[in-house]
Amino acid sequence: LTAKGTLPGNSSPLMFVAGDHRYEIEAEIELSDDETRAGLVLYYDSVFYMGTGFDASRRYRYRKGGQSGGGMHPQAGTRHIWLRLRNDNHVVTGAYSYDGVNWRRETWGMDCSGYNHNTLYQFQSVLPGIFCTGKGAATFTHFVYRNLDIEDAKMAMRRAAAFMMDSISYEGAFVWSYLPDRSRQWGELEAPYRTMVWLQSPSTPSMGHLMIDALHATGDEYYYELARKIAEVIMKVQHPEGGWNYVEDLAG
Repeated sequence: LTAKGTLPGNSSPLMFVAGDHRYEIEAEIELSDDETRAGLVLYYDSVFYMGTGFDASRRYRYRKGGQSGGGMHPQAGTRHIWLRLRNDNHVVTGAYSYDGVNWRRETWGMDCSGYNHNTLYQFQSVLPGIFCTGKGAATFTHFVYRNLDIEDAKMAMRRAAAFMMDSISYEGAFVWSYLPDRSRQWGELEAPYRTMVWLQSPSTPSMGHLMIDALHATGDEYYYELARKIAEVIMKVQHPEGGWNYVEDLAG
């Protein structure tokens, strides 16, 4: 992206429409020279915008047509950084990383709830985007847009799957139902021993199918590993002729 202007408001930022109330954008950014600044922005118009950026010496915060200096880089002349800008129901925060793995949150936070037509007119909306100012150019790679509601749902799925495998299953196998304190459990009949597991659905095979469904929905290999653990216990109790009993005791 070729540099233009001195601030995001006069730099012709490259923007897009976000269809969510909770989202974050992230990018890896490399500057062409020490006289260029670049970053991420939430843009309403040339005066009302919020963002995070950097140049070779330090990071910056942008708000309402202004620029304020942020933290200095650990090494002078840094032209390569990862930035993240989050809009969580109008609460705007930023984060940065020097390796794309270890992230640190900026100390500032801002509110963009007033950035709408009712207060500012112009029939505009807040648009996320990228900008570059100064004299050179900036290369943006690995740009990511995340719907935070979806990310929260993925985290909840992971917690639920871990709970079922670590706290409910016995070596990756299940029965049909459990008391909340897990003092008693049932398949087609009560299973008096924790080591008793059911192969008749809904039980162990159904949980394996559920993990595969979660893998397809999220692309998270974590669910593949859980499905494999369930498959291993199913194979363990398979009879020599190829079939299964509807219930097995893993204690032998």
